[in-house]
Amino acid sequence: MIHGRNILIYAGGHVVAAARTCSISMSVDDTDVSNPADLKNRCYLTGRKSWSMTITKLVTVAHTFFENTDQEVRLSFMVRGSSTDRMTGNAIVKNVEVSGTVGSLTTGNFTFQGTGPLEYQSGDL
Repeated sequence: MIHGRNILIYAGGHVVAAARTCSISMSVDDTDVSNPADLKNRCYLTGRKSWSMTITKLVTVAHTFFENTDQEVRLSFMVRGSSTDRMTGNAIVKNVEVSGTVGSLTTGNFTFQGTGPLEYQSGDL
């Protein structure tokens, strides 16, 4: 589970956004290897895994993040109930939607596409 505190995005060592919600999607490709003679059941083999993270309602505090969306970033989030266990992975920014109104903070949605495994890590950062 995602620990719902301190969901922050860093660029160049500086906090550039703080999130209010976060979701992670993990999936695996599959290949149908069913026997054509078996008319009742399907069988599948698993293939490549992928994951993505969507962070919504960001409050931007610097513009540098938007200038560096072509760079791979490291995402890390704490596992619920632990102060040291976390899930970590590299990702690229796949989509950015930003909106705002006069007199209000800028909000938006960011989607990160994982570029490798999402790994469980235990211990201090």
